[in-house]
Amino acid sequence: MTEYEAERRLHHPADTVFAAVADLHHADEWGPGDLHVRGHDGDLTTVDKGGSEGDGGVPGLARIRPEQMRVEWGVEGSPDYTGWIQVMHADEGHSRVVVHLSFLGDRPEAHPGPAADAVQRRLEEGLARLAERLDA
Repeated sequence: MTEYEAERRLHHPADTVFAAVADLHHADEWGPGDLHVRGHDGDLTTVDKGGSEGDGGVPGLARIRPEQMRVEWGVEGSPDYTGWIQVMHADEGHSRVVVHLSFLGDRPEAHPGPAADAVQRRLEEGLARLAERLDA
């Protein structure tokens, strides 16, 4: 298993940041790849990762955990790809955000090399985009 993680301190309260993160209809603006929301049932959301909405991207599930200020996701029916984003309180008016991905199996991202470097870069860029979105 290969794991990736990025962290960023944001100049916004944790509740504000979590509201943005939990709005999965906008997850493609900051998330690690293209995510397209297909359905919603309580805290469980069905998403497609990659491709465009309805064109058969990889089906996945996302779970919003408001009591933990956390969103978790993965590929439906497979442990080969999972991730989560956690929002935490920091100094007054600030928060910390950690995003984490895990890869198993023969996926290129599960091994050192260009794909692994790209994953880490996408995580850091995603947190930068989240900060920009909140600052707008």
